[in-house]
Amino acid sequence: MYAIIKHGGKQYKVSVGDVLDLDRIEGAEPKQTIEINDVLLVSSDETKIGNPTVDGAKVVLEVLEAEQTINEIASKYELLPANVKNWKKMFLENMSLAFDKSTVVKEYKAELETVKKEKDMIAKKTRRDNRRKGVFGGKAKKLGLI
Repeated sequence: MYAIIKHGGKQYKVSVGDVLDLDRIEGAEPKQTIEINDVLLVSSDETKIGNPTVDGAKVVLEVLEAEQTINEIASKYELLPANVKNWKKMFLENMSLAFDKSTVVKEYKAELETVKKEKDMIAKKTRRDNRRKGVFGGKAKKLGLI
């Protein structure tokens, strides 16, 4: 047994137990049932074709998952839709980093080495300056240089 229904300007062939990916259904929440009365054809033992719909026929659907638009998410969390779009774009561009750890580790090791070299260079310079002040500090104070 199957039926052909009309929803959102499209036609779908459905039977018991089918999972459909329908366009936007306003106010749909998971585990909610929705009745669709636009049944164009019903086929079981006997096929009934509607003109334009089959009288008294309806299809009951259960919402398994409801997706939200970017604007709905933004208003729910009091954000600007542009920010949500940018975050989504950044995530999609860098998504591979979440799954390919070897690349990330290599990049961070190289960055850590660079920072460590800079730190060592600053420490050497600081020690050299402190030694100069220590050796020449007394004479420089007498001369008024420090």
